[in-house]
Amino acid sequence: MELVYDGLYVAKLKASFALDKNARLFIYQWIKSLYYPDRYALNISKLVNLEDDKLYRMKSHDCHMFVQTLIPFAYRNILPKRI
Repeated sequence: MELVYDGLYVAKLKASFALDKNARLFIYQWIKSLYYPDRYALNISKLVNLEDDKLYRMKSHDCHMFVQTLIPFAYRNILPKRI
């Protein structure tokens, strides 16, 4: 990613795959409604904090499940299509 020089400041542009705040909140609300079967992964809905716009206390297996299964599904099926 290239840097943008603006007088005294240097900034890095946002990546094309980064989500804006509305899309993040949409995903967090979707995650809040999810529930995994017992002993498969922690109930990820408990990790979402909508006020802070963050995920907290995610363990490595839960992170793996999130990255491998939920994010690809969300990008294909849940998020609104971008033009």
